[in-house]
Amino acid sequence: MRTIQLSTAVVALVCYQAVSSSVVPPPTGPYHVGFQKHVVPVLNEADPFWLNNISTSFLVTVYYPTNQEPEPHDWTRPYLDPATAALYEVRYNLSAGSLSALPSPGLVPEAKPLGRHHHSTLFFSPGGGGPPTEVYTLLLSDLASHGYAVLALDHAHEQPFVRYPNGTGIYGLPILYGFDEPTVLAIQSTRVNDSLALLDYLPALEAKTGLGLSQTHIGIFGHSLGGSSAAATLLAEQQRRRSDESKRTVPSSFRAGMNIDGTFFGPLADVRQPFLMLGAEAHGTSPDPADSDATWPAFASLQKTAPYWRWINIRGALHHDFSDIGYWKQVVPAIRDGDSQLGSIGGDRLVEVWRAYVRSWFDVALLGRGTDEERALFEEGVDAEWPEKIWVGGKEPYR
Repeated sequence: MRTIQLSTAVVALVCYQAVSSSVVPPPTGPYHVGFQKHVVPVLNEADPFWLNNISTSFLVTVYYPTNQEPEPHDWTRPYLDPATAALYEVRYNLSAGSLSALPSPGLVPEAKPLGRHHHSTLFFSPGGGGPPTEVYTLLLSDLASHGYAVLALDHAHEQPFVRYPNGTGIYGLPILYGFDEPTVLAIQSTRVNDSLALLDYLPALEAKTGLGLSQTHIGIFGHSLGGSSAAATLLAEQQRRRSDESKRTVPSSFRAGMNIDGTFFGPLADVRQPFLMLGAEAHGTSPDPADSDATWPAFASLQKTAPYWRWINIRGALHHDFSDIGYWKQVVPAIRDGDSQLGSIGGDRLVEVWRAYVRSWFDVALLGRGTDEERALFEEGVDAEWPEKIWVGGKEPYR
């Protein structure tokens, strides 16, 4: 069965290349990928950006595996919302259409789920104030193609632009908005609140989508402030269980976490779960105090009871490379010239490395099914296949 699925993926890639003039890396797994958008109700009376500081919902985009094959238009329609594309074209001083013309990597909207198939579930939180989750499509869709159900959270009025399922578009903060620390902490608090609300909403979301979503073995990760928020959510969910006498002996629903190149905000503590810190080339290790991040070594030093943790930096990568922007720089070279947070690693290779590390971490840490090749990504030493790997630290082998 697996051979048939892989062959289908190869056929889909050939069809895609035939109809597309700009190559957007398609997912690499044995499944096709569907996606849906849903509004999750939640009351937050301390939201820094909604009217009167009261928010009542957030948006979740679900990427999931499907056997439904893409139609030809699923390979040619733009993968970015026109409003999102226009904002980033202005940000990088590009001509109209430079990004809005990039085609979808074959994702199928509202695709039929795999029936009663049980999916490993991941929560994803994007960068603070952007990019929105659709600018992480190349990673999130790839995870789905390997069997994960990925729930990507967007918070309206904070992200530069989000579009709700009914077609309503909401503009938020400017892309280059300047944050102070109190605002960052307020956003993180909102992210944690949203993530816990989504955890509680999973049974209803499962009923709406027809997907079999795991509610007891969930991975949580994010980029930039989203990565810090992932760690904070791990702590908040554990605290919530300890405060509920009926749940004190119930294990945490979140079983593994990851911070992709984000400074940690708020109190640091032992997250008690496998955790990966995946950073830009010099994140937390630069000898220049102005270019370093003391929160990463501080966080690492506190991970005493976590079964294991890893700190891996990626040679040639900078902060914005850990989003689809890291690929755009290859398609539209002017983007590289207009962004000091894009590194020397090529776009195609960046996508390959980024996908491999994120998927392999959850295969190993969340599911315990990683291959020897996947486990080797997180072991000390030089890796000839992955020369971009910079081992910084970690706790205990897990072979």
